[in-house]
Amino acid sequence: MRFYRSDKGFQCAELGGKNIHSRYNPRKEAERFIDKTVTDMPETIVLIGAGLGYLQNYLKTKFPQARIICIFLDDEIYKNSFSEKNDFLCWFPGSPDSISQFFFKNIHEDRLSSLSVIEWEPCAQLFPGLSLEISKALKTTIQELNGNILTTAWFGKKWLRNLIVNYISMDYYLSPVTIEKPILIASSGPTLSEIIDDLSVFRNRFFLIALPSSLAAFSKAGITPDLLISTDPGYYSSVHLYYLGLNVPLAQPLTAGRGFWRKNASIMVLNQETPFEKDLFSITGLEHQAVKPNGTVSGTALQFSGLYNNPVYFAGLDLCFRDIQSHTKPHSFDVLLFDRTLRNNPLHSIYFNRASGAVPDFSRGIRTGRSLDTYRNWFEKYIRSNNADVYRINPSPVSIEGFKNCRVEDIPDKDYHNSLTSQISETSPVETRKKQINKLLAKWIQEQENGENSSFFYFLDAVNATGSKNRTDAIKYLNKLKVIYE
Repeated sequence: MRFYRSDKGFQCAELGGKNIHSRYNPRKEAERFIDKTVTDMPETIVLIGAGLGYLQNYLKTKFPQARIICIFLDDEIYKNSFSEKNDFLCWFPGSPDSISQFFFKNIHEDRLSSLSVIEWEPCAQLFPGLSLEISKALKTTIQELNGNILTTAWFGKKWLRNLIVNYISMDYYLSPVTIEKPILIASSGPTLSEIIDDLSVFRNRFFLIALPSSLAAFSKAGITPDLLISTDPGYYSSVHLYYLGLNVPLAQPLTAGRGFWRKNASIMVLNQETPFEKDLFSITGLEHQAVKPNGTVSGTALQFSGLYNNPVYFAGLDLCFRDIQSHTKPHSFDVLLFDRTLRNNPLHSIYFNRASGAVPDFSRGIRTGRSLDTYRNWFEKYIRSNNADVYRINPSPVSIEGFKNCRVEDIPDKDYHNSLTSQISETSPVETRKKQINKLLAKWIQEQENGENSSFFYFLDAVNATGSKNRTDAIKYLNKLKVIYE
């Protein structure tokens, strides 16, 4: 890379005879490009191929309130850039974070609706391999963050009401646990049924974290989990609790489904650090365990397990269908599907239609799709970023880079004196909890009436099912909740 001054005094750079900016008027070139490319008012701008400073400086002038992320494709270009680097969030090939880590740190999921991505082609053409890698990493980041937002938007008002009802209904809670044993996370893929007998034989070797849709299989096998982790806000998530043994502790965010009190389950509260949760914990002082939001409960369970220095084993993490079978057998929803059978709509037809509708492509002999591929990418990135010691028992045909394959009997057999340490505490009286919720709702209403943006995008997703940016709808709904819980 050669850096030089043009005849007109502009700073320039070229590689192999190709310039990354105009030699005649790079400032005017950048202005024309930005004016043509960015036609709205983005809150976050990602500039791939940031160049020497002409592009980002004009972006800063035109969009002074925007969060500008500059991706340099060469460390020498970064060093020779004349822009004030403290004004931007910058990444270059020598940065301490990988590009995926950098994107996840600096792109916020509640600002995706106003994200603008720009690629400066003269730079991208000089570094095509790196440019493609960065584009793929950005696409993966957006897909994963979109999964979190779409989950919130899909469940809408239920997500917010769960937060309120679960807190008011919670008389006791668990302090964060101490776990000494290796941790086994049981997902509900079809391969779980193949090893469930082995899990019973070697049960004393691991701390068993069950995910909700594995409970029916464990109930049939007579295996009691040490902990259940749940994040699904929907009504049908409570169907799984039918198979939860009495007094099995449950870790979940307060936005997850309701009904745990019916099983006398003690709750360890997970905090996914949304603005709503932050406000609630600030007012109530409720003890909690922070975990980042995730599109799949398996990812949440891995993040939770990563808080300990224990090896982690996965069972049933298939990330694909087995022909038309999506989950292990038995499954909590089997009876619901069986009730829908008719002479001209037999059970196997129901399973086939569900499988082919969810994942129509069966060309590779397995059924997997974009959402499952997104989850796989997340697991691979987690392993790379955390250097985690994670194993996969009896894996499916879908490989996960960084996971080590093993058998149940490979889990070390040691004498663990104490596998779970926690303390059960009482929450404040129910009338106090209702007053705290009322105070919280009043705060949110005031924020919306004042036009504050601190939680605005979460209110859009949680209150406005249509996604319309209408504060009036949010205020009406929050006032309705305030009346209900006074």
